[in-house]
Amino acid sequence: MHPYEMQRLMIERGKQSVIAIKRGSIYHAVERLLSAGLVEELETSREGRRPERTVYRLTEAGDDEVRDWMRSMLSQVNQEYSEFATVLSFLPVLEPAEVLAALHHRLVMLDGVIGRHEAISRSVGDRLPRVFLIEEEYQLAMYRAEREWVAAVVDDFETGRFGWKWEDFAPFAEFPLVPRTDGTP
Repeated sequence: MHPYEMQRLMIERGKQSVIAIKRGSIYHAVERLLSAGLVEELETSREGRRPERTVYRLTEAGDDEVRDWMRSMLSQVNQEYSEFATVLSFLPVLEPAEVLAALHHRLVMLDGVIGRHEAISRSVGDRLPRVFLIEEEYQLAMYRAEREWVAAVVDDFETGRFGWKWEDFAPFAEFPLVPRTDGTP
């Protein structure tokens, strides 16, 4: 198919929740695949006054490559660097009350994201086989798990099982800690 059709089909199938679908990026990716010999031009045609469109197909090498890549990605557990996990590693930059407020806000945001994913699943789930929606199912499970974890951390803050004070950091400091004028680290 041609890149515009690829984009249309991905959007129709709800893939925009797992892939940044930008027409320019798709054309760029196709050009790279073409240069690597993984796809080839099948035909170029024009319908009416529409622009000329080139249809591409996988080469045998492209088919082998995508199958190898899929098997590898499905079977291996790779380190994925989450921005959220990164910011969690720097929690003491904020006061516990600030973290708690931000996590409360995150819970609200997660509820919205979960609701949108559930709506997408309902809207296309009756038209498409599960295999076309499996990544949506996975993402929804991950958002639900994250929400459950964040809610547990919020509960730990609110019940006093988790938190910190400025003086807690002194034994771990590699340099003298100097509080800001407002008394925070």
